[in-house]
Amino acid sequence: MIIQRCGERSCLAFAIRALADEHAGGARAVLERRTGFQMSSPKDDTSSGAKDPLHGVTLEMIVTALVERYGWEELGQLIDIRCFQLDPSVSSSLKFLRRTPWARKKVENLYVYGPSTR
Repeated sequence: MIIQRCGERSCLAFAIRALADEHAGGARAVLERRTGFQMSSPKDDTSSGAKDPLHGVTLEMIVTALVERYGWEELGQLIDIRCFQLDPSVSSSLKFLRRTPWARKKVENLYVYGPSTR
């Protein structure tokens, strides 16, 4: 058995997680109760979604909020891309930003962090 071969606590915790993942949630609760190890489930992993300030925010929401906050003219000065300077519209900006990762990153950074001081 895996648990008997491992002497260290980290190895034991790994083995318990592996066994618990093989069985239903009831086995996980029994193992936690018997060993005293608290195991996190894959659903509880909030490292990507909860800490991401853009989680649940669409690109259209970002562009619309930036236009309301700065206006097209100032937005074109803050981010030097043509879709904000020449005949700007939300739809044309979205088309460009979806195809251009570097420009999208600049827009997302402006939305999250505000204008950079140069």
